[in-house]
This record gives sequence, C-alpha cells and structure tokens, in this order.
Amino acid sequence: MLLLEEWTETILARMLCEPRLVMVEFFAHWCAQSAAQEPVMRALAQKWSGQSVFGRVEVERWPGAMERHHVSSIPTLIIFKNGEELSRFVGVQPQDTLEAALRSCM
Repeated sequence: MLLLEEWTETILARMLCEPRLVMVEFFAHWCAQSAAQEPVMRALAQKWSGQSVFGRVEVERWPGAMERHHVSSIPTLIIFKNGEELSRFVGVQPQDTLEAALRSCM
C-alpha cells in the first residue's frame, strides 16, 4: 500500500472503520488548491506512517462520498477515527496545522 493513495468510495468506507486516525482529502485534479495541498498530504503520510492512514477522494469521480460527508468546497480535509469525524479543514492547510490537529485527535 502506498503512503498516500487515491481512494474509491468503497475503499473510503472500509478505511473509515480503521481504529487509527484517518485523514481524507476531498479534491479535484483540476483544482490548483488541491494540487498545492497534495505535497503536504504526502509529507504527513510519510511522517505519520503507521500511526495514521491518509487518502484522497476525487470528488468528480466519487460524488456520493462528497455528499455523504457534506463536502461543498475543495480541498476539504477530514480526520476520522472509528468512522467518527473528529476535525475538518476547508482550503489549503499548512503541515503544522494538520499535524497539530492529528496530535489533538490521538
């Protein structure tokens, strides 16, 4: 498994059952802000490997996931644990902000 993968709706549903923290970025390939967020997500996935799981869901390909999680802007990043939403960010976020959120959700 790669440290940061693009997930389908089915994979997202399975990953949300994880007992570890799961950070999901809802994004679009054409979105400049999503492109700016990707390197931060990759760095987090590498740094937090083993402690948390990181994935990306492409909203145009999987609109049902976007609707189910009430995502109306991209990028939207959501931290889950055991299927429960713990934290949400809209727009590009710096790595230190997301790391602080991960620490607070542990």
